[in-house]
This record gives sequence, C-alpha cells and structure tokens, in this order.
Amino acid sequence: MAVVAEPSGGYYRTYSWKFYHPVTGLQAGTYTSTLHFDRKSSSANVDGKKASVWDIASFNQFEVKYYRINQLITRNDVNYAAQKIISYGPYDDAGYTVGVDLSGLVSGNAWTFSVGAVITNNVSSIANKYGKWTWTHTSSYMQNPFVTKPGLRVTNTSGNLAIKTSHSLHASYGATHSTGVVTTYIPDR
Repeated sequence: MAVVAEPSGGYYRTYSWKFYHPVTGLQAGTYTSTLHFDRKSSSANVDGKKASVWDIASFNQFEVKYYRINQLITRNDVNYAAQKIISYGPYDDAGYTVGVDLSGLVSGNAWTFSVGAVITNNVSSIANKYGKWTWTHTSSYMQNPFVTKPGLRVTNTSGNLAIKTSHSLHASYGATHSTGVVTTYIPDR
C-alpha cells in the first residue's frame, strides 16, 4: 500500500468561531483551534499490519471580547476501523502547568502548557477511540486568553487519517456554546 508523502513540518488545519450573548448580541469572544498532524512513522507494526503513526496536537484558544468562560470541553474522536489511539494527554491535573507525553511504537513526544487555576478532568477512552477533556475554573473564569494543547498518538492502517473534533464553552452569562463537530481528513495510506 503506497504511503502519501507528508509536507515538511506536517499538516495544519485551523478553525475559528465567534460566540455571542443570546440576548444582548454582544460578542462573548473568539475560539480558535489549530490541529497539527505529524506522521512519526509509515511502517510501524500494529496487530500484524503495516501502519502509520501520527501525533495530533491541538492548540485551542478562547480570546475574550466582552465575556469570559468558566468551562471548556474538548473532544478529539478517531473512531474509525483502521485507526487506534496509542496514547494521549493530558491526564487529570489540579491546575497551572499541565503535561502531555505521547509514547508508544516510536520515540516519545512531550510538551507542557499553563492553564492557570483550572482543573483538568481527563475523560478520554482508548477503547472508544477518543480524547476528551473538561477544563473548569476553580473560583472565577478562565484566564484571557485561555489556551489548551491536548494531544493524541494515533495509528492508521488504511486510507486517510481522520479526526472529528468538537468544543463546548460555558460562558459567564450562563449559556453554553458549541462548535459542532468538524471532521478533518489527512492523506495517508
């Protein structure tokens, strides 16, 4: 099976949303998500099949216009037959500096990011092939801008690499806003 060449530095896909107060119409802020896809191997052995190994890192940022948020939920779903999650991050954390350490099959890939006084609740599932995290402020609202950088290490044995991403933000005025589900396809095998 032929492997599609990856551009130098991998693939980047950026999505952006603006959210508004449902009564006043004032813009709460802008949420931007950039996904970085970096193939670490095209010839790993996964259950006796040749597979690609991808690190998928997302850089997510909420920038306040008039209102802050006090909770963010992010889900990255790779529930396709040819794909598996090998590792993910971050895990549960009480706040401030949060670590991601992707490992398995090829050399590791680690990074940290700061979330301020925010609790990270990891509700990911390797069996169901998704990474999911809830960030909740402990006393007030998120810092501005509020940035998260979760990641997945995923294997793929056939076809395009695919990921479904979604984000939900709870604003200071009590409303919850959602990005809906965005599906991204990256050429692979």
